[in-house]
Amino acid sequence: MNQSFIIGTCDGMCPTEQITERIANKDFHFLECVTGTTSPHRIPIPEKFIKKYERSAASKRFLPETVRTETGLALSITILFRHFSEWYPNEAEIYPFLHDRIRAIHSDVLLQRLYSPQTSNILEQSIIILLLSQQSASIRKDFDWKSHNALLQQLFLTDYDIVSHLICTEPSSVTRTNRLFISYTLLFFSQNTESSVFFLRSVSPCVLRTQELQLGILFLDSLLTQNYYRIVSLIQLSRDPLLHILLSDRLNNLYRSTCSLLKPPHSQSSLLQQKHSPEIESLPSPHCMTSPSVEEVYDYYSLRTNE
Repeated sequence: MNQSFIIGTCDGMCPTEQITERIANKDFHFLECVTGTTSPHRIPIPEKFIKKYERSAASKRFLPETVRTETGLALSITILFRHFSEWYPNEAEIYPFLHDRIRAIHSDVLLQRLYSPQTSNILEQSIIILLLSQQSASIRKDFDWKSHNALLQQLFLTDYDIVSHLICTEPSSVTRTNRLFISYTLLFFSQNTESSVFFLRSVSPCVLRTQELQLGILFLDSLLTQNYYRIVSLIQLSRDPLLHILLSDRLNNLYRSTCSLLKPPHSQSSLLQQKHSPEIESLPSPHCMTSPSVEEVYDYYSLRTNE
């Protein structure tokens, strides 16, 4: 960013300057138009516009009126979550829209260095949308895992900075959901052992003592020791709707490796080789863990509505 700090004054979902420019350039999404109109005859509704992500440039200066306040950001994520809920589980069609608008939200948060419970809530809802979208969105030809994970990483780290600061300075303002997302941050980095260890070393003692992070460390230990049974048991006991999505790649790889260890040895009869062993038959597949409903997610995390 070419500015280190700014205080936004835009209480709406999209700055007036961007609305004017986008209408002139016919740059609007169908979710920002009159329902039922089709391209090229879509009729834009300025009140429905949600700020698009804008790259920083040496020649561009972010003005206060072009940066959303917490009120504007809260309203934006509320409408994005509503769009997502209405399309889920067929949200792949609107994934690029969701990804771009969430990226713009994160940019406005960074520009202002917002450190508040409300900002954390906004970022956590953004993470939930991206995690729940990734399976269906990944079938899109234009889906980019690198870009998707990069945005998730930025959101996780920014949320961690906010929540860890609040735990040490305003612990009464921190919710169970906030603490859960710290453990999710650790598990997000579990794809790389060095990254997980580096993250843990950066955690302050007051954060390390939280029950939720201790549970995250237990999950990490199970991953590192390749204890598939314990991971599945922990997920089932916790009833956490996001854990199996967050750990999907690791679970699938660990399931395959566990199955290979349980296969009958080659010396046994061909009949036995054609069948799964009893242990494999009883091994719960990660594919049996169904995606949660939006209502289940919202209830589980006690997300504050910003309507």
